[in-house]
Amino acid sequence: MNRDLVNIRFFNGVNGVGKMSVIVNGAVLVDELVYGEYTQFFKAMPGIYSFEFVPDEEYSELSYIENVKFDEGTYTFATCGNFENMEFVVIGQDTEGSLPNIRFTNLIPFDSVVDIEINDDVVVPGLMYKEVSEVEKINEGDYIFKIFDTLTENKILEIDLQIASNAPHVGLIIGEMGSSQWPVRFILTND
Repeated sequence: MNRDLVNIRFFNGVNGVGKMSVIVNGAVLVDELVYGEYTQFFKAMPGIYSFEFVPDEEYSELSYIENVKFDEGTYTFATCGNFENMEFVVIGQDTEGSLPNIRFTNLIPFDSVVDIEINDDVVVPGLMYKEVSEVEKINEGDYIFKIFDTLTENKILEIDLQIASNAPHVGLIIGEMGSSQWPVRFILTND
């Protein structure tokens, strides 16, 4: 990726919004971004951009607008919350450090706090809603990721994953604790 540009992708983590459009400076950049999915990277010059996130036709009267300044670098722009209270978090990615690496983001609204274990070692304790963890160095290989509710110590998710590429990764935790409609999921980006 070109380090002199902004490399940005978008992620739909808004509970209750099956699809959304992403409008940048008044032009539709992404149409029908599905819940739990992310786009490819888009390149742009560093600067201030106006982002509008418009939910699918069921909630089309609701939108979320934010102006964000981006310096050169690589980012994941993740929407989160629910259709009544849409929010966002910008996750910078470490493309120059030791690779592969991973950083985690808790997108479970609104007062959630989680602990993250990798192969039974707690690597991220007490990750709050919209918080982005420090970069964790990780080797290529097979891992068991476990996510716990910090307050109750209940395990809310366990997933086997293989880290196969020598790249920066973002681990996004989405859903709603105790919800059958929006169960907690872990999304690992593959850069």
